Amino acid sequence: MAEGPPPDSSSSGGSLASSSSHSSEGGSWVSWFCSIQCHEFFSEVPREWIEDSFNLYGLRQEVGHLYDQALDLILDRRHTPESTSTSSAVAEQDLMLAAFVLYGLIHARFILCGAGLEAMLRKYTMAEFGRCPRYFCQRQPVVPLGLSDCLREEMVKIYCPRCRQVQGHSPPPVPHSSPPKCCTSTTSMHGIQFSCLAR
Repeated sequence: MAEGPPPDSSSSGGSLASSSSHSSEGGSWVSWFCSIQCHEFFSEVPREWIEDSFNLYGLRQEVGHLYDQALDLILDRRHTPESTSTSSAVAEQDLMLAAFVLYGLIHARFILCGAGLEAMLRKYTMAEFGRCPRYFCQRQPVVPLGLSDCLREEMVKIYCPRCRQVQGHSPPPVPHSSPPKCCTSTTSMHGIQFSCLAR
């Protein structure tokens, strides 16, 4: 699965503070996560899809001992507490990173089902993934591409259907802004293209 660089721990305070306040603003954790700058590769996975344990089979081993807490955070069953000490701040950061990884893994599976492909197709047609920088591609919308289905192996790439070139994705250096750990798979690009042809 495609991977982005880990969030900058030295700048984590602002993002974690934002995560603590998202529920007070009336939004869900998933909506907050997908609204983070440079998270345009992500779609909002429906709550009922995440709550189906069949869809999450095997992910506990990938996330580790914080799996249950991370899942509760994603489903808004747990709110991130205010940090009162250095140790609690570190624990809060670890939990948030686990939630980022878990949501990325969930998203990589979701975009392979019908509803997920439709969501990604809508983002593609609106060029939310970006456009090809090559002149002769005439601002062709691109799609995200994972070069590996293994966690923490590859950075996420973008693919242009016009020139058929795989290019690197270089988001601006904003803390917690890169696609965390994984968000797409090696087959999602083909699914989006097939959906386009089927219409």
